[in-house]
Amino acid sequence: MLFVNGNSDTRRAPYRAERDHARRAFADRDVTDGWHHLERAHVLAQPEIIIHISSHIAMLHRGAIERDAREILGPALRALLAGPASLTGRIPTENDGRARTPPSERMTIPPTSSPTSAALTTQRNDTSASSTPISPGCCSRSNRS
Repeated sequence: MLFVNGNSDTRRAPYRAERDHARRAFADRDVTDGWHHLERAHVLAQPEIIIHISSHIAMLHRGAIERDAREILGPALRALLAGPASLTGRIPTENDGRARTPPSERMTIPPTSSPTSAALTTQRNDTSASSTPISPGCCSRSNRS
């Protein structure tokens, strides 16, 4: 498995957990919570090529279900670019992967005690001063309308 940054085992279980949470939320028709978990899954997936691409395909699939052209085209393009970006390390860590978020925008995620957040914290690069803060318990920009 091609893996760029960190320990695969510490990411895969939380990644799968976030994808499972997303599936359950969408099955319960909670679209907001479903996207929240897809975004968190994407953040976890970024350093690993296969699951990074998979996270964009999941977003593309959800965009198709919702008939949202922006969430179909954005993830389709990002799915094509995710592999090379992960392989070369040219990915912004902690980006939520949504079409509405610029690919180069880095976000910060507040620490919590969950295994997913622990895995996210290990990915953090504290050297960036230009991060957009993310509200607690969420993986999307707090300043979105």
